[in-house]
Amino acid sequence: MASTHPHELPELILYIAAYVPLRCLPSCALVSKSWNQVFIPLIWRDMNSRDIYFGTDNIQRHRHLVKTIELNSYFLKRCASMRFPNLESLSIENGYDYPGFEKFISNHLSVSLDMDFGRRECLFRPEFLNKFLAFNTIKRIYCLCMEIDSTDPSSIWQLCTRSEQLELYNPYLSNFDQPSTMVCRIKELTIVDHYNHGKNYDEVLELMRRCPRLTTLHWYFGLNNEQARSFFPGLIRLLSEGTLPDLKSIFTDMNTEDELSSQCISAFIRSMKQIHVFCIASPWKIEPHHLELLRPHLDTITEMNLGQAADTTSAIAQQVLASCPMLERFKATHIYGRDVAKGQPWVCLRLRELVTTFIFGPSTIHHVQPLVFDQLSRLTRIENLTLYEEYYRIAGFQKSFDLRLECGLHKLATLRRLTVFQFSCTTQRMGMEEIEWMLKHWRSLSDVVAVLNLLDCELHLKLSQRLQEHGISHKYNFTF
Repeated sequence: MASTHPHELPELILYIAAYVPLRCLPSCALVSKSWNQVFIPLIWRDMNSRDIYFGTDNIQRHRHLVKTIELNSYFLKRCASMRFPNLESLSIENGYDYPGFEKFISNHLSVSLDMDFGRRECLFRPEFLNKFLAFNTIKRIYCLCMEIDSTDPSSIWQLCTRSEQLELYNPYLSNFDQPSTMVCRIKELTIVDHYNHGKNYDEVLELMRRCPRLTTLHWYFGLNNEQARSFFPGLIRLLSEGTLPDLKSIFTDMNTEDELSSQCISAFIRSMKQIHVFCIASPWKIEPHHLELLRPHLDTITEMNLGQAADTTSAIAQQVLASCPMLERFKATHIYGRDVAKGQPWVCLRLRELVTTFIFGPSTIHHVQPLVFDQLSRLTRIENLTLYEEYYRIAGFQKSFDLRLECGLHKLATLRRLTVFQFSCTTQRMGMEEIEWMLKHWRSLSDVVAVLNLLDCELHLKLSQRLQEHGISHKYNFTF
């Protein structure tokens, strides 16, 4: 009996598929019959507006493989009469006025629905709202500039009854007086009010109070200091009272005084039983005493943003990377190479996204940079690596990575899952040798955002062309 080649084993093919960019899946499906059986379902799993190369007959033949669809007018023109038997999720972008819209919706009422209201007033008409109420599961509702008090608030909040995620952008909540049971299923709540439409945020606090299952809270408010002093105590009171017992993730973005922000961060940490995500945007900052409060949660944190703390970020960032084994996404203003060199080895081996600035003194860069490369080489699951140079205008004072092979870039050959590599505003002097090395070792790379060689524009363009020849998007600018 003929033995099966290892490359034909389904388990190994699936492992290979995890590293293959989406654009390469069709080519992989042509390798062999066994590869075709694995890769064809991956190709057809998700359908969106970019899939313009799929003909109607081809879609009809493979519709049983489709799991998610982004519904729009272009898609409906070809597929309004089709039924996708294994569809799990439907995201509605547009096509509400297309003749086949209602028929397509009525054929797929059992799927999970992702609704984007945007500015489309037609969706607030009762006939549309009642149609959506027939769905068994509404996964997410996204509303841009939704005037709850100028339409039918009862119908809209009935939709929220079935939703697990609610995103309100610049909302008017002045008539929010529905029963508390209306939003009890919401697990993720996002409220954005850059223009301070809310005036006061009692309604926002009341909405939060009526979401007892909330696990994730995003808020982006344009509060002045007086409003902040009234809003934050109310929010902290909700947490302290146990109104939101399952809250594990907090994303914030506000303009408030640093002193008040520091107190609020401490209060948030003390009042949360579990913390998985803790992202504090500008001008808030996590300080050393906050890290001490977070210490019981370091084993569960999966995402963290340290905000802006020019005097403390570096040391805290090193401690986080060396103390959070479950960390998957991390953002810090900057990290000094010397802190990494003197600190403990990083344990965040699950990290998939890292955004920061590594800074080296001109007299120490040659022996410290290789040590930082050693730490980065341990992050074998990383997919997005974004490196900035915050002080690039101060020539010779402090520098970021020198991304050349002779300076240690070769140590990052272990980052085989890397898809996005960004090193904007750094003074690089890369050559064709570095580009060929990247093409050889980073097979999943799809996007590079950088000036590859600041000193030689002609060479930079050649390097860019080489990347694009291999299907890698390259964006850059010379604004220095």
